[in-house]
Amino acid sequence: MDECVGIRRDQQGLSQAARQIGEWLATRELDHPALRNRLEACRLIVNAALVRRQSCGAHARDDDPEFRATGAQVATI
Repeated sequence: MDECVGIRRDQQGLSQAARQIGEWLATRELDHPALRNRLEACRLIVNAALVRRQSCGAHARDDDPEFRATGAQVATI
């Protein structure tokens, strides 16, 4: 999640994360409810980020043309 769905994100990374989470949910024996719940939460976060194509709040879409046009920079701590 930190790598592909962090503060700075783009379509490619979000799609990669969605595929990986989908594979984990489909192929693993998820008899541990906490793990399944965490993966489902990750899936929801990634899907929401994929739908929202513009930058919002602290999260920046590197592929958002409006964000790039402003010349704004994202500082991560």
